[in-house]
Amino acid sequence: MEHNVFWAPVMRAAALAHLGRHSEAQTSLEHLLLVCPDFRESGPRLIRKGIKMEDLARRVEEALQMVGMDFSGQGH
Repeated sequence: MEHNVFWAPVMRAAALAHLGRHSEAQTSLEHLLLVCPDFRESGPRLIRKGIKMEDLARRVEEALQMVGMDFSGQGH
């Protein structure tokens, strides 16, 4: 999968979640799952592939979880 296909909706959803704009974040999350249907399983790995700082990667994951992302089968 091309890196930039999923990265924009990931960061948009995370940023909007941190801003408390949960409805908009959920829309970005829905878009993310359209372009990357297996993100629930591969998300933690993909996030850490692009973000090398563990604290920042964890904050992105937590933001996505705030708006409904369920990382099933987490491999991290």
